[in-house]
Amino acid sequence: MKKLNNIFLALLAIVVVACGDPELPFDTFEDLEKGAYARRLSLSGAFTFGQAATSNYQIEVEFYSEDQGQNVASYDWTIEYQGVAGDIAERDFMSIPSSSFGTSANGLPGANITIEMNQALSVLGLSETAITGGDLFRLRAYVVLNNGNTFGPGNTGVNIGSSAAFAALTRLDASVVCVSDLGGTVNYSTTNMETGGGSGTVGGACAGTITGSFDIVDDGDGNYTFSFPNGSNDQSFGMFDFCWSDPPGSGERGMSDVCGLIDNAGTDKYGDTYYWSNLTGAGTTAITFDWINDWGDRGQVTLTRTDGANWPAETRVE
Repeated sequence: MKKLNNIFLALLAIVVVACGDPELPFDTFEDLEKGAYARRLSLSGAFTFGQAATSNYQIEVEFYSEDQGQNVASYDWTIEYQGVAGDIAERDFMSIPSSSFGTSANGLPGANITIEMNQALSVLGLSETAITGGDLFRLRAYVVLNNGNTFGPGNTGVNIGSSAAFAALTRLDASVVCVSDLGGTVNYSTTNMETGGGSGTVGGACAGTITGSFDIVDDGDGNYTFSFPNGSNDQSFGMFDFCWSDPPGSGERGMSDVCGLIDNAGTDKYGDTYYWSNLTGAGTTAITFDWINDWGDRGQVTLTRTDGANWPAETRVE
């Protein structure tokens, strides 16, 4: 009987030890460091080339944390630049303290933020004339808690940023975009024509002046097609028919506009490419330029807008 009692006591001791608090190989939820993030509610706007004074982004966020955003101290932003003016390393951009927060529709601390292009240029020490379309402003956002802990691009999971349910706003890449609005009906006048002799050589003069009108059709993304009444997209502006008695037919494209840089690069029905140069008149209703194709045909054209508006002041060719 004494042996049975000893065995029972030993088993009881084992059970007591087994039921104690074990040391787990991972931290429990209560012991984990709690993070925070700013959820994007809306984001709109752009940095537009030539319009720094009025270009901005409008952003609305609300803050999530273990304390329902109440322990968020500030929302801090940095900025860096990559572009024609040379790369500029990350700098402090702005800090929004919790005292400036409002309350979102979900009852959480929130903020309405305006990021102005002029402010970005000022912080980076850039002038508007130093940048061009396609340049990139990289903005990064960090949620700072009352205890000093900071959460941003480096320690916020990709799924938190990409998931629509979370939509954490930790970064904004703002490329400089350009507005192109060159579509419409234009009048043209072609003079100083010469027929080509092949391989870019000059054949002979072709005296006279050709006038008419055609439509510049907006294909989107700064690309345009010429539409003449005869159904062609005549890159020679009437010279083919006038000097060669050869209907122009259809080639490719009309022109593209990349932040004021006009690139013709169109072709005619024979596959010859056309090139523009010596453009004048930017900022007025009429621009004049010279053109030449691979065969050597050439001329000078004046295009006049019929809507009374001016060609953009930055219009140019290279």
